[in-house]
Amino acid sequence: MFRVHNNKLSILRVYFFGGDVSALLHDLRSGSFLSKISKNNMERIIRLGKILSKRARLWGKYISCTIRLNDNYYLMTDTDGVKWIVRKASSILLKYDVLFGPLLFCHQEPREFEWFSTVLHEGDIFIDVGANVGGYSVRACKMGAKVIALEPDPDNYRVLKINLKLNQCFDAHVLNIAAGKREEVLELYEGSNGAPVGYSLLQNGSSGKIKCSVDVKPLDVAIPPLLNNEEVDLLKIDVEGVEAEVIKGALDLLKRTRYVIVEVIPSTSSRMLEMLELLRPLGFKLIDKVCRYSLYCDLFLGKSG
Repeated sequence: MFRVHNNKLSILRVYFFGGDVSALLHDLRSGSFLSKISKNNMERIIRLGKILSKRARLWGKYISCTIRLNDNYYLMTDTDGVKWIVRKASSILLKYDVLFGPLLFCHQEPREFEWFSTVLHEGDIFIDVGANVGGYSVRACKMGAKVIALEPDPDNYRVLKINLKLNQCFDAHVLNIAAGKREEVLELYEGSNGAPVGYSLLQNGSSGKIKCSVDVKPLDVAIPPLLNNEEVDLLKIDVEGVEAEVIKGALDLLKRTRYVIVEVIPSTSSRMLEMLELLRPLGFKLIDKVCRYSLYCDLFLGKSG
């Protein structure tokens, strides 16, 4: 969260007459620092200020302190008794850690969180495929559910583990793998704009930049050793375009699963129909759906009876 702290007259002079100045900026992440502002980057600075100022009050409400973990410093939030760490290496990391952690239920995916809250209860089993920093997994454990979370990106995986540990989620298993149709090793591609979301096993639609290699396993292979022939109450699938492959690798698991939330990318009618055709033979019926930005749709399915 940035704001101009001084040298306002100098900055205005640059805006109208050109030149350059060193402006002192204030950052919640690390205190004060100098930034070079010139006629050429003035428009970008103003645009950045407008974007960040809209979130300033919101972020300020949730970010409470700085903590040190494993020789790294993080911001920490405490929202309704749930603790989250926020990476401070960049404004993009800070933004997305906040949106997909403490603000997930009210800002990012409020409808999906209603589905989640309606069907999951204490003692239930929740499997989170594509867990990111734990927006759902941490809340499921706070409800008293048993959690199995999969997150292929190693950086998000570390944050996810810390968030679970901070909230004393002792009945949670975290796997640093991707889910798929078969066991293999694939490249994980970064999302757009360097954001810590949108990682995909598909190069098409990603930034095209390889983040790392990841182990891929079918859920029918990875999950059973962590269960004692138990029923799964809710399975969430958020895998940036490879949801069909995940479902095909989880046919046995889905036979003993009550509810599914699956993100569908791209959000075309044919793509959603493909998901329904895969899940209907297993007894699932569409309960609700929500589509956003013409980019993705989330489907909520359950079994009758």
